[in-house]
Amino acid sequence: MFEAAENRKLDVLVFWSPDRFSREGIRKTISFLQQLEALGVGFRSYTEPYLNTEGLESSRCRARGPAAGSD
Repeated sequence: MFEAAENRKLDVLVFWSPDRFSREGIRKTISFLQQLEALGVGFRSYTEPYLNTEGLESSRCRARGPAAGSD
């Protein structure tokens, strides 16, 4: 997936929920999503829309910092 993102073969990654995207815990999942975002790939979670690329950006603007979570 990251290879495809680096080669600009992905625009948006859609997944059901964060636990289906990665089984490595929320911190690692957020790290993966940040890496995708840095590569210019958007993402959308079907069950948790606040994690969508637009949702994270809106949260950052409102809170003036990244959304926090715990494992």
